[in-house]
Amino acid sequence: MIPAPTAARRRPRVLLTVAVSVLALLVGGSAGVALGSTLGSRQNGPTSTPTLTRDFPHADQSYLRGVTVGAITEDWLVKTRSWKCELSGTGVGLLNGALKRTACTPRDDTVQGLRVNVEYDDDRRVREVNLLCDRGPGTKICAELFTGLAGVLLARDDGLRRQALAWATANVDNDDATVIGNVRLVATLSPHYLRCTAAA
Repeated sequence: MIPAPTAARRRPRVLLTVAVSVLALLVGGSAGVALGSTLGSRQNGPTSTPTLTRDFPHADQSYLRGVTVGAITEDWLVKTRSWKCELSGTGVGLLNGALKRTACTPRDDTVQGLRVNVEYDDDRRVREVNLLCDRGPGTKICAELFTGLAGVLLARDDGLRRQALAWATANVDNDDATVIGNVRLVATLSPHYLRCTAAA
């Protein structure tokens, strides 16, 4: 018969188990601290500021290139079409972030349903031009306004201007959209509308 282990025999085993456990904790803790300090000292992300490319979006892309408020309001609408223009809004409610809005309408107040809005920050920073021609399909005045606006917006480049005139003529009574140069043109039939913004 094998005698049961005495308390004196069990004690060295218990002490050995405790010693091994403490040693494992010390080694593991030291390794964890070393690893944590190594990883914690590493920089996250690039070490230098990246250079932006020409194609990266920037604030100037919010504006219609080469378009001025005066070219639309004074030269085209007031002088050529004998309309009247006045400041109708400043900042509040302009969803595109423009600081100002000028609204132009025919001088004859009995002529309703024709309006051009120019939304801009200053004379050389035009964000949007929208044209309402509340007339039925096939109306001459709507064709004149659509093509007139398209021509003004792309007047600096004769090739693009001709392309814009052709598109406006073909789509004055359609729902359609296109980008010509840096101008996005969106035509809708109901309401009869032409919206022009910068194509980023």
